[in-house]
Amino acid sequence: MSIISGANVKFTHLVTVLKKIPTNSWRTIVEKEPEWYNMQPFLEKYTFGQFAVLMVACGLNDFQLKGTADISYWPKIKTLLESRAIVTVDDIGGVLHEFYSNERLGRMKNTRLNTFMKSSMARDMANSTPESISKQFIEYWQRLAHTMNQTSEKKTIVFAMKCLGLALLMAGECSFDFDPIPIPVDLRVRRLTAQLGFSTSTDEDVRLLWRQVLSALREENQCVTMVHLDSFVWQIAGVETSSISDYFKKVGCPEVGSEFTKLLSE
Repeated sequence: MSIISGANVKFTHLVTVLKKIPTNSWRTIVEKEPEWYNMQPFLEKYTFGQFAVLMVACGLNDFQLKGTADISYWPKIKTLLESRAIVTVDDIGGVLHEFYSNERLGRMKNTRLNTFMKSSMARDMANSTPESISKQFIEYWQRLAHTMNQTSEKKTIVFAMKCLGLALLMAGECSFDFDPIPIPVDLRVRRLTAQLGFSTSTDEDVRLLWRQVLSALREENQCVTMVHLDSFVWQIAGVETSSISDYFKKVGCPEVGSEFTKLLSE
């Protein structure tokens, strides 16, 4: 399966523009994610294993929120964690249980939380290092899907793996293989895909596009992963067209802003 022939010119143009984003700017992009700037302080307070469990647990329940994730989810979890003494992974689970009890679909989210926290995967992860997680990253993806009784491409599964990838990047580990894991398809990702002129008929159409974009980007820059690309797509999809230039200035590559704006208007 490949990008439809009528979209090849647009696809080539998209890749050409994104290849101009330098490595340092890709790093800045992931640091702008609410999961990063809200949770990163806990990496210094917890063991890496505890932090990894926290990130995955939160990622699994980042849906049907009371507001946007950057306002109503990650900052509130951060505030609650800061107010509690955390010693064990069970302490983390207790704080999250309290949080989800007051959220939409709270009973279901606490069931999901308990399923993960009581799993052998969570126990293994709690004793892990960045290096061990990195080496078994794809195995953990499959284990997570099995643990949660969902398909490996389910949005909540791939988003939880993105959160785990962010945890690794925060810890300075970037050699993990994220390539087989698809982009989490949400409303923002679908909207940008449509704005760029590509098919959004099915989630697989959307995944295929961004998988091929990533493959093309990695031909020149192996530092770019789906974690970086998803972060960019999610962020830029939430930016008004008039503010796109400002966004690219903030991530350190102002010269790309005008080109991306033109791309959206074609």
